[in-house]
Amino acid sequence: MMTDATSSVTSFSTKKLFKKSHYIVSTKHGDGFRIFSTKTGAVVDFNIDDSQFRKFEKIWLKETFTLDECEWLQALYHQGFVVVAGDSEDDEIRDYHYFFKKRLESKKVLDLILLPTEDCNFRCIYCYEKFQKGKMKLEVINAVKRFIKKTVPSLEQLNIIWFGGEPFLASDIIQDISIYAIHETEKHGLTITRQLLLMATY
Repeated sequence: MMTDATSSVTSFSTKKLFKKSHYIVSTKHGDGFRIFSTKTGAVVDFNIDDSQFRKFEKIWLKETFTLDECEWLQALYHQGFVVVAGDSEDDEIRDYHYFFKKRLESKKVLDLILLPTEDCNFRCIYCYEKFQKGKMKLEVINAVKRFIKKTVPSLEQLNIIWFGGEPFLASDIIQDISIYAIHETEKHGLTITRQLLLMATY
């Protein structure tokens, strides 16, 4: 069973061939199967015990396929996991640059990048951080909340990106601001996404 895909269906020519995007990673995840797009950040989880998954898996291993071979493929196409077979990697990059440019120009989408702490449990030789132990101060946390409250009503989507340091060394701040942001976006009917840039070891 696919747990995170759009239900929209579009009519496609049964002769048109498609393929997996250059920017996906497929892996077993716990008792299931996960597909992750490094281009869009989208994630889809499958239940490997689902009879439909066994049919999908055989198609997914092929070089090319048509979207009518499995109903899940149309949803994956809409989320960017599947592209037209004739598209090269350069085509995908060009399309993404266009998408990203439009997004940057949009005043309806806000990418809010926050640093809850500069501290980190790693000491990578190339890192430019000074590894200060301090966390984001209370006055800054409150200022971020005020900014979210003021900005959200004019948006359609809010994306919060946490980075550091190791963000989870300040998990209390992440939780505090995230809960506030979710409340504000729900109040105004906005989409909210959250991303973490971390070492995945803490």
